[in-house]
Amino acid sequence: MLRHKDLVNYVLGILYEIKKQGRTGYYSLKTILEKLNYSVSISDMYGIGKYLEAEGFVKAERQIGDIFIKITTDGILYVENKSIIENLERFLNSSTDYTSILEMSLANIRTSRKPVLEKIKNAREKISETVKVSEVDILKDLDILNMELDKDIPDREIVFIKMNELKKYEGVAFEIRELFDMIDTY
Repeated sequence: MLRHKDLVNYVLGILYEIKKQGRTGYYSLKTILEKLNYSVSISDMYGIGKYLEAEGFVKAERQIGDIFIKITTDGILYVENKSIIENLERFLNSSTDYTSILEMSLANIRTSRKPVLEKIKNAREKISETVKVSEVDILKDLDILNMELDKDIPDREIVFIKMNELKKYEGVAFEIRELFDMIDTY
């Protein structure tokens, strides 16, 4: 397994190579990590993105289920001052085809949300089997959360309000924690 320092360097190396190819958009951190065969939870992926952004190496656009990043001048200088590209090529066995890295688009944003929407659907199905009469509102809260996240541009305030409402239901703590892991850092 890669050390985080190497992982961060390789992410920057891939962004650098994409930029050298003349592609200048924001790119899916999720597909970059997949290219590196690095399996990570959504919250860990957000943490990697936050770190890169805090260091000034990337600009980031957080979306539910993914984070889209773009290398900055500081990121380019960092890559050029290290031997990152050579190490990256060795790690990937000289594979420099980055066409599988998704650029930020509405279709790719919707695709990145699918696991979250599926998790809401599964949580709703499980909860509906065991919900008490006093907890019927949880199903409505999940429906509202699902509708909001299905919008092209979800209202973050509504998402956070509904997520906070869901915290109140102790009988479904596991399902809700999984949702929080997928949405909380949004």
